[in-house]
Amino acid sequence: MKFLYTVFAFLLLTFSLHAADFAVVDYQAVIQKSKAFASFQAQAEANKKALETQFQKESEALKAEEQSLVNKRPELSEAEFNKKRADFEAKVTAFRNKYQQKQTDFEKNNNEVLKTIEAQLRKSINEIAKARNLEVVYNSMALAYFDSSKDISDEILKKLDAALPKVSLKKVA
Repeated sequence: MKFLYTVFAFLLLTFSLHAADFAVVDYQAVIQKSKAFASFQAQAEANKKALETQFQKESEALKAEEQSLVNKRPELSEAEFNKKRADFEAKVTAFRNKYQQKQTDFEKNNNEVLKTIEAQLRKSINEIAKARNLEVVYNSMALAYFDSSKDISDEILKKLDAALPKVSLKKVA
């Protein structure tokens, strides 16, 4: 029995000594505080506003065209009105499809840029982990408790900002 306690104590000590080779990063905070993310947010907001402005203009033009069609109805035969209404409905469908595609493109572009930021973040973490001979770097969100001296988030943020100070987002509008 004493032998088992000795083995257990040895394993616990080994694990404790081995556990010193880890660090913790607040993954989300690093991304949100980064220069690249601030650059992304500014561009995404400008892109969103431009898209909304374009959508509003085209939507107003369609509403005006619809009102014009309604006003001309008494002047048109049933066949002419139905033809013009079908043409108008085709424009509305095309407008909706175009807008949906632009929304999809907007989201796709945003995701690509965020993936670029995350890839650089992982690269920065790997570089610092290798430089410090760390075996494991945990995301702080996955841990209930950790010693704050193990947090390397500020160091990672500096490395990320140096490597990727800004990003370029494609314009959708």
